[in-house]
Amino acid sequence: MKYILSIVVPVYKVEAYLNECISSIVDQIDDNVEVILVDDGSPDNCPQICDSWAEKYNNIKVFHKSNGGLSDARNFGLINASGEYVWCVDSDDKLLPNAVKTVLEVIDKQNVDVCCFPLLWVYNIDKQYVDLQIDSIVSLTGKQYIKRRYFPLWGAPRFIIKRSLIQQNHIYFPKSLLHEDEYFGRVLMYYATNVLLLPTPIYYYRQRELSIVHSGNIKSIYDMIKICTLLENFINEKVKGEDFKFMKSDLSDLLYGTFIKAYKDYDKVDYLKFEQLHKKYAKRYFYNNLRYFDFKHKVRSIVFCIYPKLLYMNCK
Repeated sequence: MKYILSIVVPVYKVEAYLNECISSIVDQIDDNVEVILVDDGSPDNCPQICDSWAEKYNNIKVFHKSNGGLSDARNFGLINASGEYVWCVDSDDKLLPNAVKTVLEVIDKQNVDVCCFPLLWVYNIDKQYVDLQIDSIVSLTGKQYIKRRYFPLWGAPRFIIKRSLIQQNHIYFPKSLLHEDEYFGRVLMYYATNVLLLPTPIYYYRQRELSIVHSGNIKSIYDMIKICTLLENFINEKVKGEDFKFMKSDLSDLLYGTFIKAYKDYDKVDYLKFEQLHKKYAKRYFYNNLRYFDFKHKVRSIVFCIYPKLLYMNCK
């Protein structure tokens, strides 16, 4: 059967949230939507929960695979999706009411490469916020999306993507790395011609203190450097013309922000070790790409190359 939308849900150690997530999806879907549950070798009862849902609904497919991490599970789901559009939903989150209806209406009326929307960030019942404030629908290109720096730019669940765009341009999530969305989102938007930004949040983005990203894991900043190198390779190999300049500048912001985060969030010993290992790479990138930066970025880059602590003094 041909589906309009495939919802890909990677599943790993989310027993407490999985039923709520799947229920929020199936309560809204019809025969135009398939759900792909990717059990990434979860050691709890998640595999059985997935199977029980698939027994009830013909348009729910379950795949059981050995553990490869979030990116690997997402990639697996995207490869096995059959919908015209795909949407990655994290298994500890949920869809807000009318989310699927909103998406299908947009897809039906607009020939878009990517449809995106604000996320409702939920830390607890008393602490919630919508991460992007706009008054009406915005139509733009993916490159304009990067240039205008809608914040936050990324986060895979905010994108409903034409599957052919992913296939034709070989877009993937980097395996075994945190912050994989930073790479995926930029590459996706570089190739997207028609992007529609909706003003209404349709996704409940749960923030768990014990999740990897929020646990203060030192792996976070080391992985971000790896993401930067992947993006640098992509820019050097694929980006042409005037786009080259703004992509180089955008990457300088990401790289600079990684060092600021390392300085602010980790103790002195951890930071100094990180700086020792990666400052040479950052200095090389800033120095070699100065000609692509505006005045502000040039000054910041030069200061970083000479004495980076001048940039950190007002960070804490």
